[in-house]
Amino acid sequence: MQKLNVMLITLIGQGSVYSAGVLLDGGQKNGDANHYKSADGVHNYTILSGDINAADGATLVVDGNLTIEHFRKGNLGIVLDSAQNYIPPAGTTLVG
Repeated sequence: MQKLNVMLITLIGQGSVYSAGVLLDGGQKNGDANHYKSADGVHNYTILSGDINAADGATLVVDGNLTIEHFRKGNLGIVLDSAQNYIPPAGTTLVG
């Protein structure tokens, strides 16, 4: 049985989140309205419940093992957007 490292963040302020030394900065829609993929294709973001534009935010899961409660669009430097509106953060290199 594989052991997962699970982390839960309850959002109370601003900051940044890193995974394996890489800044998590969001991505664009990938499939249905609740799934997003980073520009480099490495990280997946899923909105489990709530609304990222609402005052109380949403529950966001990153890569299946990091849960961020009360997440609002742009918190922690994570921006989730549709493909038409997505602008990669400065310094992002798109390959493809």
